[in-house]
Amino acid sequence: NDANSAQYRALEWLALEDPLQPDLDSIPFQTLKNQYIIVLLYYSTNGQKWKKNQYSFLSNTSVCVWNKKHEMTPIDVVVDEGVHCDPTDEEVTVVQFSKLHLYRVTCPKD
Repeated sequence: NDANSAQYRALEWLALEDPLQPDLDSIPFQTLKNQYIIVLLYYSTNGQKWKKNQYSFLSNTSVCVWNKKHEMTPIDVVVDEGVHCDPTDEEVTVVQFSKLHLYRVTCPKD
């Protein structure tokens, strides 16, 4: 029950601050779980200190678009970082952040 914990802050954001204000009684459990895990990742890694929130975390869009393509120098490789979902069911499938050393975390379907 620590109000400063990442877990508490993630739940508080989902319940009170999410700009989409989804109906928590009708949203599929898996969608809610995905949102909680991604918001928990944000708070657990001090996401509020990320440079200009370049991935659109905590925005009024689906977690599936909380990502950004950018070029990494000096080899100019395009990296698609952030949260990525299966387009058919919007399940989070990959979370990738090079600055957090999460290079490609594949999320299980269950």
